[in-house]
Amino acid sequence: MAQISPWYSTRPRDRNVYHDNDRCPQGDKIDPKYRKPGRRCRLQCPACAKLNAQDEVLKRLAPLEPSGSSL
Repeated sequence: MAQISPWYSTRPRDRNVYHDNDRCPQGDKIDPKYRKPGRRCRLQCPACAKLNAQDEVLKRLAPLEPSGSSL
């Protein structure tokens, strides 16, 4: 869907990254009780980064599509 406020997991077994996309499959697997808001000097989750980049491309392409045209 979209970018959200960043958060990270407090569990040591989880990756040392922050998440900021609500469609991230890795972030979605983490129980909400282990989530803390912020980035805490962590790198962005690669899956979140990819999803955010895809969202940006779609935002840029949307105005280019003709509305109401049929192929």
